[in-house]
Amino acid sequence: MDGHRDKTKEPMSWSDENEHVFIGILYDNVKSGKLQCSTFTKDEWSKINLDMIVVTKSDNVVERLKGKWNHLRKVHRLFSELLGHTSVTWDLNTNQVNAAEEVWQHFYTINKTKYKLFREEGCKHYELLGEIFGRTTTIGGLCNASTTLPPTSEEERTLYLKEKLARIQEKSSNQSGVSEATSSDPHSNMVCPNILNNMEGVSNYVYMKAIKVFKDPDFRISFVMMPKFRRGPILELL
Repeated sequence: MDGHRDKTKEPMSWSDENEHVFIGILYDNVKSGKLQCSTFTKDEWSKINLDMIVVTKSDNVVERLKGKWNHLRKVHRLFSELLGHTSVTWDLNTNQVNAAEEVWQHFYTINKTKYKLFREEGCKHYELLGEIFGRTTTIGGLCNASTTLPPTSEEERTLYLKEKLARIQEKSSNQSGVSEATSSDPHSNMVCPNILNNMEGVSNYVYMKAIKVFKDPDFRISFVMMPKFRRGPILELL
């Protein structure tokens, strides 16, 4: 299998950024109706792998992507089971789970590593994972959430999830010490996502590629300065 890979490319690491790029690509494929019997066809997995190479500039193998898919599905299932407990609440805004100590001890007997992580960090991609792996367990778990549900109409949910992806990217940039977010530069890495969020007809796949390329200051200048009617077609070419 490795003999068919490009040896000049580094194997992809599952950084937070690569993970949410992968989730964005999965979401777009699921919403396009490409999911069959809880997974994708061999050809679709190959296309997903190519999409990851284009966006992350790193090579990977399909089997590793499938492994990550199964891991994310397990994370979604375990967190849904946690939220399904009657005494557990979850704050959508802070991603904090609240439960009594005896409840945590119970879940530790099921999977101590994962539930300890949920206790410390919550499940940062839970809404998106619910869209990918099905809404049945998600809705059941959210009944005990301490805030209101995300929007339910298709249009509202698409906007909500795009904003969620943008917040993830912004947080990632802040953690990396990117100072442009607070800059008054009209071509900053904060201005471009705001323009992107107000554009219509942008798929999640194109959206995630745009967020990636906005790291290039020359592209940001061109993007801000170009006429509005050119922005969409230019992003499709990325």
